[in-house]
Amino acid sequence: MNNTPNVSYFCPNCASAMVDTLVLSGRGQCRACGWEGVMGDLLAMPHVDGSSPEELFRALGGEVAMSLAKEWAKPFALILVSWGFIDETNIQQELQLYVKNAASAVLASVFRTREALEQLRKKQADEHVAKKGSHDA
Repeated sequence: MNNTPNVSYFCPNCASAMVDTLVLSGRGQCRACGWEGVMGDLLAMPHVDGSSPEELFRALGGEVAMSLAKEWAKPFALILVSWGFIDETNIQQELQLYVKNAASAVLASVFRTREALEQLRKKQADEHVAKKGSHDA
């Protein structure tokens, strides 16, 4: 059994979680701001409960699915039935699959949106620095 704690890494430059690590070379790179350097410079947060990133992703996905099932499934089912996407004789099973896949799509969208927002923040910060630099000159 591996007793090494799972760790999430964050960029030391912009605090983004969009970092790639190359453990064998001991290097890291941020996809948000372009920082590159040694892994030792990355901000590291151990997962105190021992969860791996995959387990955390599944847990978040489960919460999204439960929320969709609780708040959204009934009106969504009515739409799918009215448009012929669900067979009325097997509503429960088919709806569960639709909700599961919708939750996966929502979660993927959340991560894409987070990445886009981090890139936008980086661009805005760069523009702010450039403006400030042109005023100082």
